[in-house]
Amino acid sequence: MTRAEWLDYFETVNGRKPSVQEMADALKAGEFVNEAPAKTEDTVTTEPIKVEAEIVETSTSPLPTETAPVVTATAPSTVPFPEGQAAMANLAPKKPMDPKKKKRILVSVLSAVVLVFLCIGGFMTYRYVTGNIDGKWYSSSLGREYSSSMSESLTDLDSKELEKYFKDTAVTMKVKGSNAKVTASYTFDKKTYIKDYRERVQKSFSAFGDLFKAFYGDSFENYYSEETIEKELDEALEKAAKDNGQKYDSKTGETTTTLFKGKVSRLGHKMTVTSVNKDVDIDGLNVKKGQELKVTKKDKKVTLSGDGKSKDITFSTKNDTKDKF
Repeated sequence: MTRAEWLDYFETVNGRKPSVQEMADALKAGEFVNEAPAKTEDTVTTEPIKVEAEIVETSTSPLPTETAPVVTATAPSTVPFPEGQAAMANLAPKKPMDPKKKKRILVSVLSAVVLVFLCIGGFMTYRYVTGNIDGKWYSSSLGREYSSSMSESLTDLDSKELEKYFKDTAVTMKVKGSNAKVTASYTFDKKTYIKDYRERVQKSFSAFGDLFKAFYGDSFENYYSEETIEKELDEALEKAAKDNGQKYDSKTGETTTTLFKGKVSRLGHKMTVTSVNKDVDIDGLNVKKGQELKVTKKDKKVTLSGDGKSKDITFSTKNDTKDKF
């Protein structure tokens, strides 16, 4: 292919003239042959004529080599056209993508991204909702163990007589947001205790009325009223609770002690124990500070699972603890 042919082909394909660098690269690749200058052509054409004339003068028989210059001059100009065309096809820029096709591809990619985010969002929402354990939960198994431990701690005669006034033993887990607290509690039946106490004192007063009058100076009814007995009882129970690291509520008669606290991760479905009350020993409760407990919520029940070394703790919405007092 000649340079003129190559230029014509390049402009047809690309719609513009080639740069100097593009022409140099095409020439180097053999896509066309650069034509010789006009002077060279004249020299080449005249030289055979001159030689031919000389041959005519010396001999009537033409030499086989007299046409060689012509062949040499024309042979390099013949370059296979298909090869040059293939090279030019490689250099030619690709046609721009159809805008509609490009738009469809973009929409498909964006749809796939949105779908992935929706799946992730749905999964995270599901984990968050199922990990929500806000509310009040009761562990009947730990409640029974706590009731047993309280009963065993009442060793002397006076304490044993108090057993019947302990009721509503419970191990409760209260959760709000990420904060969880597990407590053990029982209620002292003040109303029944005050009634029984007054009856006992009345019997003693009937038998030893003169002694009571001499000792107290006032009648039994004025000195041992229900208000007086309840006040003394509240003071005694509050002191006992404080000595044991517990909290006593005089309005309800409930004594509460904290077993452990934790931080709840709704997405992670776990609880990290942040503090443990080592003064309370309950069988079945073996948690340590910093321990991670797996949280499973199913059928109105919440289960805290350890690492296999401790028993699972199951909580429900109802307190089914049966007091052993």
